[in-house]
Amino acid sequence: MSTLIETTPEGPKIATLLEWNSRNKEFLTGLQARLNRARDPNASSDVVTLSVLKTKKAKHILQDESYHLNVIIPLAEFQKINAYVGCSYCGKRSDYAACEHFKCETCTKDGVVAEPRFMRK
Repeated sequence: MSTLIETTPEGPKIATLLEWNSRNKEFLTGLQARLNRARDPNASSDVVTLSVLKTKKAKHILQDESYHLNVIIPLAEFQKINAYVGCSYCGKRSDYAACEHFKCETCTKDGVVAEPRFMRK
């Protein structure tokens, strides 16, 4: 069994694909930019409202996209919250200062950011 990669394919299916590509160039460029932003751990994230999140459909959200909410908990029980600084990718604790870039030893990602995180006890 052998594999051959055709670098200049021809035929009606290829012509149709190239035509679709040229008609949807703006959409594809926007999608690629969205993918790059979602996969970049150093990218600044916008804080969104709950109403914006409710308008999102599962088919329009990328797997790597994350959203940040600001919430106010009126009667917070602080003894049940454990705050720490951790990896922006995997969330594991780190000894780095907040907003510092580093290579995570747990997930082995390079260029992640130490960010404030919390968990309930």
